[in-house]
Amino acid sequence: MGKAEQHLTRLAARAGNRVPDRIANKPVLGPFDDAYLLAFRDLDTERATGFGIGRIPWSAVRLYGESCGLVGDFLEDFVYIILQVDLAYIAFMKKRVDDGKPAKDS
Repeated sequence: MGKAEQHLTRLAARAGNRVPDRIANKPVLGPFDDAYLLAFRDLDTERATGFGIGRIPWSAVRLYGESCGLVGDFLEDFVYIILQVDLAYIAFMKKRVDDGKPAKDS
């Protein structure tokens, strides 16, 4: 648990509240998950904007993977994983909008 989560946990306990779900149920990242998360965040800037959220272009994902030195099956797996995460992210963001929540937290 990071410093921010520890601080919020202490504040919740002090106030007699339970720990927020997004902290209590925070997913545990595996050894390579950080790399995918960082890549996804970097590639998020490549998506088209305009009338809603657009997908991250396949070509941008592939170029990013190649620039990291990925080749062969490693590159193909990287592209597949990032594009699948992107589809899940788009579905999540569309649901937020449909539920009347802001597309992104500010």
